[in-house]
Amino acid sequence: LTVDGKTTLEETEIAGETSLLGDTVIGDGHTNSLNVQATATFSPPMIMGESVSDTMQVWGAATFEESLTAKRAFWAQDNVVLGDTGMDQLVVNAESQFRTQLTAMGYVTLGDDMQDTIVINGQIAVRLGLENKLTIDPSTGTLATQGQLSVQGQADLNAAVTLGSGSADAITIRG
Repeated sequence: LTVDGKTTLEETEIAGETSLLGDTVIGDGHTNSLNVQATATFSPPMIMGESVSDTMQVWGAATFEESLTAKRAFWAQDNVVLGDTGMDQLVVNAESQFRTQLTAMGYVTLGDDMQDTIVINGQIAVRLGLENKLTIDPSTGTLATQGQLSVQGQADLNAAVTLGSGSADAITIRG
């Protein structure tokens, strides 16, 4: 069947393989819908939308077999899993902000060079379970430890220094 010119078809069913050659428009407005109830393959390049205000919604799971590039803001809501094995890596080449609690499990490295500066705003607490073993108060700079403090190298203790907490404490000075 060859048709030249404008053709309007209502409720048309096409059986078998179909090719639409050249520029093809399906629908005439944003309220139109296109239902594809089968596996669909699109050859590159594929462009969805005409402007940055257009939106695309995917209901259900989506799998991207190759890399995915987001050129503007990317929002992920609810629970998000990145990677599926311990060998996967997440690389973020931008300043990052976590606006709620961050839990890092396993081995954690902050910085990768002696020249790196690591800034922590807020109280530092090293815990075993719920018990603080070491704390640093950001308002006073007070460091408190529940264990032994070992210093290798020079220690400068300025202002008042208290050694021991009771009269039975043993204080040893060597050197």
